[in-house]
Amino acid sequence: MNCKVFNDNRGSFNQVVQFLGGFTIAQVNHSYSYEGVWRGLHQQLSPRSQEKWVYVVSGAIIDFAVSLREPDFGEVTVEFLEEHSLVKIPNFCAHGFFARKTSHVIYFTDVLFSPPHEISITPFSVPKIDEILRETGIKLSEAIMSDKDKFAMTLARYKEKYL
Repeated sequence: MNCKVFNDNRGSFNQVVQFLGGFTIAQVNHSYSYEGVWRGLHQQLSPRSQEKWVYVVSGAIIDFAVSLREPDFGEVTVEFLEEHSLVKIPNFCAHGFFARKTSHVIYFTDVLFSPPHEISITPFSVPKIDEILRETGIKLSEAIMSDKDKFAMTLARYKEKYL
């Protein structure tokens, strides 16, 4: 979804959120990522699983949501988001993105961050992510990535442990 931007000689104004269909905002997060950065895949375990709305303030990202529940476990949804784009990440989906440009991204979550419930899944265990990035000339192995994300559990290990 693209948010309407109003430009004039002073700069610009845009309404990011008007109505999110019953979504209650519990926390708002902001990330600043350099071009070539990978963030994710992150989610929280039940009962603290988060639904998110992801808004690209500036820059461009390739956004990924990976289903962590049956019957669609492991299915990947991909969105190419530019400045002033908004996308919903459903509950029980691990979320991550690749910054195609230096980007400011805001996340609206419906549940507060809870460290004991946090899980990370390495993007290297989800072949569709590497496939999509390669189609755009990007090698996941060359992305700037935290050790937390690089060495996180695999998608298969998540399934063994939690499903």
